Amino acid sequence: MTFIDRIYKLNNRKVILLILLMLTTTCTVIPGAAKKPIEYKANGTIDSYAEVGAAEVVHGTWFACVKGDEVEFRYFYHELNIDPEVENSPAGTVDHFKIYLTELYSVDVDPDAGECVIVGHLTWDKKWWNIDTGKPEWLKPYIDMDVRVVITAEGIEIDSWNDGSVNVVGTTLNVHY
Repeated sequence: MTFIDRIYKLNNRKVILLILLMLTTTCTVIPGAAKKPIEYKANGTIDSYAEVGAAEVVHGTWFACVKGDEVEFRYFYHELNIDPEVENSPAGTVDHFKIYLTELYSVDVDPDAGECVIVGHLTWDKKWWNIDTGKPEWLKPYIDMDVRVVITAEGIEIDSWNDGSVNVVGTTLNVHY
């Protein structure tokens, strides 16, 4: 006797229960089997400005963390002032910058290409030596701007004006997918 013959011999109630049982077993999603949101973490150093100017990067660090649509991106660096007229600080003084993502426009993590691209709005806080008062002070916020950040295993490029030009470059120390 085949499976179909057995079904014909069952009453309607048993057939309906059998069909429901078959449907629920094929449509059940096992917890943990669902697709997880992308998780990406990376960190590194801020090494220099892309072009030599009135100041130079002395030391800096950055980190990025992507969990689904939630992104945290920050970088910190020290800048040595060279030209007091442009920087409005005495030559030889050091400015401290804290830069953090305040609004995310888009994020694209591509493990196959080994790349993470973050586009969003950053706020810069700056501790500088005020030439007029002769004292250090914080400017919060110093600058607010749209940026494009490209992170690879080799390094980071920050387009501070989101205009296609790279302004800050650095090295990637760790990447985790």
